[in-house]
Amino acid sequence: MVPDEVPARRSAPPGRRLPRGRPLGARARPIAPGGRRRPAPAWWERLGSDAAAELDRRRDARREARRDARRTFRRVRASAPQPVGLLVWWSEQALLLRRAALVGFAALVTALVVLALPLFHLQRVTVVGAGALSTRSVVAASGLTRGESMLFVGAGTVERGVLQLPGVRAASVRVVWPDRVAIALQMWTPILVDVRAGLAAPVAPNGEALAAGRPLAALGSALVGLPRVVELGRAAPIHAGAPVLSGRYAQVLAALVQVFPRTYGVTVREFAVSPAGSLLVYVSSGWVADFGPVLTPGQLRGLGPRLEALRTLATRVDLAHAGIAAIDLQDPSQVDVTDGRPASPPLGGPPVLRASPAGG
Repeated sequence: MVPDEVPARRSAPPGRRLPRGRPLGARARPIAPGGRRRPAPAWWERLGSDAAAELDRRRDARREARRDARRTFRRVRASAPQPVGLLVWWSEQALLLRRAALVGFAALVTALVVLALPLFHLQRVTVVGAGALSTRSVVAASGLTRGESMLFVGAGTVERGVLQLPGVRAASVRVVWPDRVAIALQMWTPILVDVRAGLAAPVAPNGEALAAGRPLAALGSALVGLPRVVELGRAAPIHAGAPVLSGRYAQVLAALVQVFPRTYGVTVREFAVSPAGSLLVYVSSGWVADFGPVLTPGQLRGLGPRLEALRTLATRVDLAHAGIAAIDLQDPSQVDVTDGRPASPPLGGPPVLRASPAGG
């Protein structure tokens, strides 16, 4: 800021000079005796002391203004119009934003350079809780590739890919720097075995097949005690991960396996689903109970009165030893009991001795 008026400075008297580089107003050294002295001009002698002082003051002010103009960038006079406050504030903010952007850009470039180093490339994938799934299949479903940069590994993307595998109930993915990804799986526990066209597959509580269909004799020992659901008249192949039953329907069937021994004194051997959708339950004492269609949610809610009608019948008839061939429970108000030779289940297998909890 160049002031409009500059305070008067004490100037050197005539006959004395200021050394080069010495600021104005500084005390000058007198010229040594015998040195050359430039005589004062005649017009100086004609001026009074006040006029000479005024000239000195103006000269010093001009020199000071030139010096300040060289020393400071964009200096304005005090009497000049002042800039608008909003513009000044915006220029200050813009300066801060430019500095912040420069720092952020430098940090980003540094991070990219560091993460591009081989130290931060994926080298290992650990899988825990895969059950019957192989580690190779889990890694293939995750979409991970050995040697890719850890910067581009997304835990959410890996989790969504792993959840597409059959039998996977939940997945947890953790990125372990600098070069490892850990995948933890929770698998569904089978509660039923679905049988159709001679092929069998374990069924999860959500109604999906946990494996592809294979011969019943090839089932593992862990699946032998699970209740079997024979779908009569259905020959479609069973694929891993494909829905074979509704989740609610599968859980109701698994619950019936536990209800029958406790309430009626008999053990469920097999379930059969007719082409019309009727549920047939084959028990260990030889008779079969026909509950009618129980496929839709409304039909499933109607299963309670039918079970209550069967419990009432159990108070009058020994269901475990009586020679009963079939019990028709489609109409709970009129239970039809057929005596005769015990019915044989479609597969004729041994009774189910163990049931899996419905919750999986």
